[in-house]
Amino acid sequence: MMMGTAPVYQYAIPRAKLIIPKVTINGATLTFSIKEGTGEGQYGNFSIDPDTGEWHFTRTQDISFLKSGESVTETFTAIVRDEHGAQSEQVVTLVITGDNDPPAVDDVTLSMTDQDIYDNGTATGQVIASDPNGDPIASYDLVPGSIEAFLDGKPVDIEDYGDLTLDPGTGVWTFTPDDREDMLALSR
Repeated sequence: MMMGTAPVYQYAIPRAKLIIPKVTINGATLTFSIKEGTGEGQYGNFSIDPDTGEWHFTRTQDISFLKSGESVTETFTAIVRDEHGAQSEQVVTLVITGDNDPPAVDDVTLSMTDQDIYDNGTATGQVIASDPNGDPIASYDLVPGSIEAFLDGKPVDIEDYGDLTLDPGTGVWTFTPDDREDMLALSR
């Protein structure tokens, strides 16, 4: 017979051993299982080792929508039986708590045409970013060493050809060549 309060586990990687109060049957062999209909949750599935009672939760749904501190709960019912058919059940509750997932940014390819340079003297574009938690993007920044520039298929230092700026509030980038006529000559 299981006694006491049902455990509540809170783990980043859900894995634990079910602690069950000692069954007082001399020499009893215990087996563990999950009560039918309780092993499949909304966000994942539970399994239990029939010999040890160690349970595992395998996530089957994306939970990145959980913001930092938000949580969802999954439960299953564990059953312990002895070889004589005596059994007891215990509800196990797993609390899954979100954290602050980083935003994702799409790669940006800068491609300037003669027309861009001739008409505007610059090329502009927009960094596309999203946050899996649905939070607004707070700011944009250029990471030093993250820009790869090529001219005629050969790597070049973009700073040798002009200024690349990024508006930290909007993600709009602008490349302004140092010399518009030189850039026009290079692009031909």
